[in-house]
Amino acid sequence: TLYGIPFEPARRAGVIAQPTKDGLGVAKVLPDSPAAKLGLAAGDVLPRPPDAPTTGFERAVLERIAQGGPVTVRRQHEGAAADVTLPEPHASAQDAPGP
Repeated sequence: TLYGIPFEPARRAGVIAQPTKDGLGVAKVLPDSPAAKLGLAAGDVLPRPPDAPTTGFERAVLERIAQGGPVTVRRQHEGAAADVTLPEPHASAQDAPGP
């Protein structure tokens, strides 16, 4: 483990993270990693859902990152926290306006 986080899932995800009172805090995102491709950034928090088990949450969320998501991230902006899902949904080609 590194900072109490399972090392192998963190390596596969490409993130250095630490447990916080709210979930898993992202300290660093490695370039060209699954975490970077998802858009994770240092300072993000991967919130622990209220019904999440007390053990295994970190491993499960890191495995989800390594597989490309989706994950919910809590970000601070101008003093307010907002939850975002990464990768952010994009409009599909069939939703695009026609000619």
